[in-house]
Amino acid sequence: MKLSIAQIDTRAGDFARTAERVVSISEAAAAQGADLLLLPLAALTGPLPVQYGDREGYLVDLSEALSDLSARLACPCLAPIVCDLDGDPLPEAMLLRDGDVVPLRMSSYLAGLAGMGAREDDESDDGPLTLEVGGVELAVAFTYDDLDDLLDERPEVDAVVYFAGFGYALDDASSVLAADLTEGRYVADARELDAWFVGVGSVGGYGTQVYTGSSFVLAPWGQLAACAPSFEEAVVTAEVDPAAEGPLARPLPPEVFNKPLHLWEALTLGLRDYLGKLDLGEVALALDGGAGTLLLATLASDALGPTHVHAVLAEGVTEEGAAASRELARNLHLDLREGADAPAAEAIAHAPAPAPAAVATSRAQVPFGRDEALLHDLTAVRVSALAREVAGIALTAEDKTALALEAAPGTCTPSQLMPLGDVYRSDVLELARLRNTISPVIPAAAMRDFRVPDVEGLASAAPTDAERLALCDTVLASLVEWEQPLTDVVAQRGEPVVVRAIARRLRDREPFRLGRTLCLMVSSRTLYDARSPLGLAWHDRVRGEGERMSERQLMDYLQELTERSLDLAGGGEGAQGGAPGEDAREDEDAGPRDVRDVLGLLRDLARGDLGDRLGRDGEDGLGGGQQGMGPTGPLSWGGPFSEN
Repeated sequence: MKLSIAQIDTRAGDFARTAERVVSISEAAAAQGADLLLLPLAALTGPLPVQYGDREGYLVDLSEALSDLSARLACPCLAPIVCDLDGDPLPEAMLLRDGDVVPLRMSSYLAGLAGMGAREDDESDDGPLTLEVGGVELAVAFTYDDLDDLLDERPEVDAVVYFAGFGYALDDASSVLAADLTEGRYVADARELDAWFVGVGSVGGYGTQVYTGSSFVLAPWGQLAACAPSFEEAVVTAEVDPAAEGPLARPLPPEVFNKPLHLWEALTLGLRDYLGKLDLGEVALALDGGAGTLLLATLASDALGPTHVHAVLAEGVTEEGAAASRELARNLHLDLREGADAPAAEAIAHAPAPAPAAVATSRAQVPFGRDEALLHDLTAVRVSALAREVAGIALTAEDKTALALEAAPGTCTPSQLMPLGDVYRSDVLELARLRNTISPVIPAAAMRDFRVPDVEGLASAAPTDAERLALCDTVLASLVEWEQPLTDVVAQRGEPVVVRAIARRLRDREPFRLGRTLCLMVSSRTLYDARSPLGLAWHDRVRGEGERMSERQLMDYLQELTERSLDLAGGGEGAQGGAPGEDAREDEDAGPRDVRDVLGLLRDLARGDLGDRLGRDGEDGLGGGQQGMGPTGPLSWGGPFSEN
């Protein structure tokens, strides 16, 4: 059977235009003998459902578009969409064939309900989504959890089609699909399932989520049969032969993955698509001579072109910073405004000076002196005025480190988008060095102009600013992306004073960053995802060995708790041998069937499955994090586990 993958960049919900493109692609695929055309998950609906009030009209238009598309396609097509279930995204695979539209998940669910009619005790079919095309049995997966379920259940299928629903994440090697097969999970999955593995990746920016493409087809023994490029549209076709035993006659070599370069390309693509799909083309930003603002200007220039980037010189910038900003503007041919030519020049010239009492404010109360805060706010006014003048949006260079530890009360920000807001400052510096290897546009002096957060104990924790910043960002990543307890972070990183101070600052600054604007999502867990309930009095602390459970103790505890719960629910042996009168109470208070199922699952986990899961999720790096991958270490400063 021949499969074709249409890796296309679309605008979510633009059903008519997308359908025209898909019909054209299907005709070319059919001419090559394709038996099935696969679309990316974000192609039709994007990765997120619409709000509840729009759902009815949206689904009507989507249904009409699918019906029309099915009637016009030159070959069968598997088109994933995203709807919602009680407000949560729910992916579905629509088989479009011979004018019919078949929703695979719904069909499987209905078939399971029909099978319950024979016996009331039967459970609904919650197995993998499967279909047969051209004599080949396919299983469909959308998430890492779906793939894990396939590994557990081992269905008799010839191939797995994985519609990647997760966008790019720097700390998730599998999110880049074929771009990093060496560190990702897919080669191992193909071998363990002994099936062809087809990864279908979206490409482009969908809202603030970024998809980097690199769709692929793997043979059951792990060789790469076909691959689409990263960051580009492409259509690839591959033969999937269940009878083949390998090796492939002409396998493709795996790509050599460059993590910083991939991040740079992802940010460039995300920024360009974010503005393009909102019909915007101009951006305004400030330059202060620091590595962050200069990198942001370079990123915007690469994404949009230099004529679409408009900058102002920051208020209070040093002579060195002004010189570096002007040099970058010359190198990139940017529109830089300063002095009387800058927006709001007259209004800012008459702004009052900071009061003496405000200048004397303790640095323990705010992360910078009040006079610097006023200069920052005046710069924000200039950027906002410039954005209005060019009919564009305002960008700021705040990074993830700044949002986590330096967000301050009362700070004025003009930003409608923070392209670097999900990138730690250590990675920003790495990107600046990378970009200068392509062309040296960022002045060398600016590469040394970065701020280390003012955190208790950090100044004495490492000999250089770069090492102190790396430690700070690693601790943040341990708390945010990797969701590690404070005790584990201290055990792995040492420096308990620093770790506690960073955790405390991360928690205390949360109210001041919640109202901040959007950022491009390039990690498995943003600061918004990591938020805690506001006003929560409890916070974690470093604990001694006697306060923690080992894995064996945890499983023993779960088993004991489960057996007690089953007895109370009427499902255990203790309930049958209880005191007189307990049988009646058992009938009255017995929990519903789904509760018993959950308790049974806990019992199974406690008896050994939990250990298997912990082994796979922890040691192999396939669990944890929003996207299902364990820590692999952002760029060069490392995580707690090896990438191997």
